[in-house]
Amino acid sequence: MGSASGSAADAQSIASKAETDSFESKLRSAMTNQNDAALKEACVQFEELMLGILYKSMKSTIHRSELLPPAPGRDIYEQWQDDALMKKIAERGTFGLADMMYKQLSKRMQNAYELIED
Repeated sequence: MGSASGSAADAQSIASKAETDSFESKLRSAMTNQNDAALKEACVQFEELMLGILYKSMKSTIHRSELLPPAPGRDIYEQWQDDALMKKIAERGTFGLADMMYKQLSKRMQNAYELIED
């Protein structure tokens, strides 16, 4: 059972690295192309990643009940459920990190665009 949870953790680590790379490429593309909608999407994706890290950290402090026996695939199912929850929270903007980032980066993007025009 330890190897199953270890391989699940490895898969999550790989998925997290791919998400980070995807976020970075989206952000660079949005800034380079002056694409406001893509910038907003990248900021929401970053908020989703940060919320996921925060949630995983908080969830790790909770003792897992032994009332239900461990089941194969439980960790993966819970991870999918957690990811979907973090995506919904980020899309709704209730945390506010994406909005703050968007405001800051859009100003930077606008300033860079004005310098290019001059």
